[in-house]
Amino acid sequence: MKLKTNCPEFYNDISESIRAFLEVPVIELTETDDFDINIIETQEDGQIKTTTEYNGFTGVYSATIEQTDEISIKRLKKHVVKLSVYYCLKKATGINLPWGSLTGIRPTKLLRDVKSIEILNNKYDLPLKKGELLKRIIDNQTPYYVPKEDEVDVYIGIPFCKTRCTYCSFSSTDSTKGEKLMIPYVKALIKEIEDTASLIKTLNKKVRCLYIGGGTPTALTTPLFKDMLQCTCMHFNPKMEFTVEAGRPDTIDEEKLRLIKKAGADRISINPQSMNENTLKKVGRSHSPKEIINCYKMARQIGFKTINADLIAGLPEETPDMFFYSLEEVLKLKAENITVHTLALKRGSKMSEENTVFANIKEVQQMVEGAQEILINNGYEPYYLYRQKYMTGNFENIGYAIKGHTGIYNIDIMEETTDIIALGCGGVSKRVIKEEDRLERAFNFKSIYEYIQRIDEANLRKKQLFEIN
Repeated sequence: MKLKTNCPEFYNDISESIRAFLEVPVIELTETDDFDINIIETQEDGQIKTTTEYNGFTGVYSATIEQTDEISIKRLKKHVVKLSVYYCLKKATGINLPWGSLTGIRPTKLLRDVKSIEILNNKYDLPLKKGELLKRIIDNQTPYYVPKEDEVDVYIGIPFCKTRCTYCSFSSTDSTKGEKLMIPYVKALIKEIEDTASLIKTLNKKVRCLYIGGGTPTALTTPLFKDMLQCTCMHFNPKMEFTVEAGRPDTIDEEKLRLIKKAGADRISINPQSMNENTLKKVGRSHSPKEIINCYKMARQIGFKTINADLIAGLPEETPDMFFYSLEEVLKLKAENITVHTLALKRGSKMSEENTVFANIKEVQQMVEGAQEILINNGYEPYYLYRQKYMTGNFENIGYAIKGHTGIYNIDIMEETTDIIALGCGGVSKRVIKEEDRLERAFNFKSIYEYIQRIDEANLRKKQLFEIN
């Protein structure tokens, strides 16, 4: 698709709005009259106005300039441009998007800001049903929402997996090919753990939540997994919550589960994604539904009280009946947390490059909305929500929990209320500047090789983020 506009600075926002309606892999900017969509922004008499033209349809949106500082005007321009595109394409396609004109990752934050479902409905065309969902989530977050100033979350990333899922775009390495990297990686990670513990002590902060994720942490060899856990426990003592992603059943055994339990983790994830064997093969997961069930039994016998299960709506060739079968099987396992993801075809994933047959948008909607009804009826409450780019049908990911099993780290990271220090390859540390309502970030290297070789630089970036000389 060729896009002509006099406001190319909003290209990314415009592209998100277009892709929400149209399956367009490439949106190319053009300055010629050979275009598919034309967007013109004007400013006159204290008003910003945008007109969008596409396929014989026109969308016009305008707003009054109330704040004249540069940042406020830019935000208003972006809002007007996006609404113009939205209303034009809504008319042209006849599609009612589930989140109206919203394209942001964290709609709960927007509702907290405006404090009114009706404002979201009027300003962003957000369906009232979604507004009520956001309010319910915010209410469920209330006991955990505001941490103390002297608290920080710690994330530790392990970028290895037994196999790479075809929908995955995360920084991870096939553990069978990357075993030679595991020893130097864990050595570098241990150094980062020690340095981070020193940083937290200097900042006079306590660890609120500790989360070990990936990749798949249990893809490490048992001796390396043990070394990593022992070092972690020696230096971090989380006040509220300690989670380890076991994730893949084909990386879990009794010894590793006992190591996690001994380390003090009170939450683990064992993630099916689907309980249909053919689907698991299609997406590159080298385990069976039976292995998932056996891992749950083993984890219960060892004494884990909170287990999370992830399911994905919209996997290749899955029908709603197949998805609801997976949900029914996970409910039988009595997972205290169930996260329902909508398939997001991100760049860099193998699946995005293949000619794969996916569920249509109406089927995915049936899966997502049906799961919400079933889970709530079974005593699960939605407690965090986020959205992603390239998500099927412009839907969402929602975490549900039985009372007493809410994942605090999930709330912290999605609502951006807590400083997060991220360790490991690809980690992103975030410092919350509350008085200015913004975040500052420090990035670890995405390449495992770079991370190992330049670990001192990664540690220095975190010190600079928190203004430690």
